[in-house]
Amino acid sequence: MKKMIGACAVGSFVLAILAANNAGILAGAKGSAYKQVIPADAVAEITKRGQAKLKGSNAEAAGVEASILYAVAQNGKGAAEAKAPPAPDLDVLMNVFRNKAKKGEGIHPDLHYHPKVKNQDGMESFVMALAAKKLSDENVAKVSAELALLSYRMAGIASLTYGYPMKNQAKWEKISIDMRDASFELAEAATAKNAEGIFAASKKLETTCIDCHKAYR
Repeated sequence: MKKMIGACAVGSFVLAILAANNAGILAGAKGSAYKQVIPADAVAEITKRGQAKLKGSNAEAAGVEASILYAVAQNGKGAAEAKAPPAPDLDVLMNVFRNKAKKGEGIHPDLHYHPKVKNQDGMESFVMALAAKKLSDENVAKVSAELALLSYRMAGIASLTYGYPMKNQAKWEKISIDMRDASFELAEAATAKNAEGIFAASKKLETTCIDCHKAYR
């Protein structure tokens, strides 16, 4: 019995250390990873949707969502410093970019401006589509509001990736910052309903996706 109690105590201690270290991944890089530019109304809307998503989520999905909401809030204008949640496994975090059929997060129906985009229903494939061909003015009007919100969410995810340890840390951190800033540019262009700006920012974001795959996979 004593051995069991001792083992449980050690296990709890190890888990506590891991949780503290993982939280440091998100919080420790605050000065570099986060840039307070997201408007308060966008932070509020993303947070409201995220909290709704948390209901009924399993522990893994809830952990990812809590981390994303934390990062979005820290990128918000005038954000107050907050305690970071434990960082999710990087594989699990990056899965949100996959198509919904492959257990990715998917995208809002208002972003399904083309049958192929609707069929793929994934963040990364959506960015690739935006980077492949400039949107028509009609499609810009259709996607602008949700594209801005999605871009802010992607910026939050980019900020989250910054602190994860990698072999080439400096290169990884640059990719994270480039992804964050390209996401901010995409949100700005979407808000302005600027087709050229959306196209240019999407190309930058696509490049960071490719660089990320090379560095991480």
